[in-house]
Amino acid sequence: MKEKTRLFEVHFENAVLVMDDTADEKSKLKFRHSNKLSEESSIPVESELPLDCVVREFSTALRSHNDNFDSLWLGVNVVKILTQVQKEMKISKLQKKSAYEY
Repeated sequence: MKEKTRLFEVHFENAVLVMDDTADEKSKLKFRHSNKLSEESSIPVESELPLDCVVREFSTALRSHNDNFDSLWLGVNVVKILTQVQKEMKISKLQKKSAYEY
């Protein structure tokens, strides 16, 4: 049976950031310079789920009467971006489907 992998890679001019959500916390997020593919640096990732983290931080801010809701706004923006990506993917699928019908 083939091992399951889910990678998300962000390629920069001189580096690559790789997220593998099937790896353990110590090696989920890796950074490497493009010209040194053999040299990777792991970035520790918390085991707490992102939504749990946002809710916890929001609750803490409310309890402490702190008006800094940066994590909440980050979460809102992420949802907006994902919604837009989902719409674009649906449009792209429909365009491909209609192109094959001719």
